[in-house]
Amino acid sequence: IENFEIRQFKFSAKKDKIPQATVDLDITIKRYASVSGKRLFLTPNLMNRSTYIPRKVENRTSEVIQSRDFMDSDTIQIHIPEDAYPEFLPEPIHYKTRFGEYETNVKVEQGLVVYVRKLKMNKGRFPTDSYNELIEFYKNINKADNIKLVFLNKT
Repeated sequence: IENFEIRQFKFSAKKDKIPQATVDLDITIKRYASVSGKRLFLTPNLMNRSTYIPRKVENRTSEVIQSRDFMDSDTIQIHIPEDAYPEFLPEPIHYKTRFGEYETNVKVEQGLVVYVRKLKMNKGRFPTDSYNELIEFYKNINKADNIKLVFLNKT
């Protein structure tokens, strides 16, 4: 992220049977959205995009092993100009596989975009023939993490 200012930062950790970490970050980003004519384009998932896609392997012989499970949950609020209204917002996304679950939702409320993203990955040993399903799951996550919202300016 270029040209940003951290206005507030809080971190808390909870050491329990299921550990938890929470980061509250209030930042201002200059030139975050791109503008084309009367349209404003923005990618709501700026900080936690999945870029990993397993490489394709022909004739895989070993099982798929995920050595840990985890859950990420992000809520991002983006202030937009009062005179902007949505032209395109994606429908809620939900992918569920044996490897994990991914979901996103976008809402616009009075000059505020609220983007929620949840990713839960399952620990386990999975059959060799499930590898292509894993690749597809990661491709879907990558595509959803890079979705753009489009707003129009009323003026």
